[in-house]
Amino acid sequence: MPRLLRVGAVTAVVAVVALLSYLLTSMLFVFEPAADRPWPLMVLTAWDALMLGAAAAVAVFGWRYARGVFPESRGVAAAVLASLVVLLGSPWPYTALRTLAGAQGTAALWVDLVFHVLLGAAALVLAGGLLRLARDRRIFESGRSHARRAPAPRARPMTGKHHRRTTG
Repeated sequence: MPRLLRVGAVTAVVAVVALLSYLLTSMLFVFEPAADRPWPLMVLTAWDALMLGAAAAVAVFGWRYARGVFPESRGVAAAVLASLVVLLGSPWPYTALRTLAGAQGTAALWVDLVFHVLLGAAALVLAGGLLRLARDRRIFESGRSHARRAPAPRARPMTGKHHRRTTG
């Protein structure tokens, strides 16, 4: 897919999901009129909608990049990709469910617990993936420095029926 088309597709996914989630939040989870809502809450709702759109774009288009970073393990690539989606997408359902559950009560406590545990687990998976990436890079770099100190291989003449010998 050409780069410009890919950028347009990612932008379209982010915009569509963000718009739909913002409208859904405004219709289902916010009970006071828009004029009575404080402006930081409106900005936060728009930000959460954009983050959900970014999570959708990462989920749709991110597998190729995750496999490129972690080619040796599909499991690590899937875990890192899922963690990115969770970290990017979780503010929207958190805000929506927290508003729906109310500011008090056991339901709000359970919403807090679930999202904090989920975000912590996603952050641990990403940290593990980054440590693995750093370890692999360190091993690669140490191998390259060792290869620089090694003597250059001697060139051997090409022989065989597919190689022509040119003599002047």
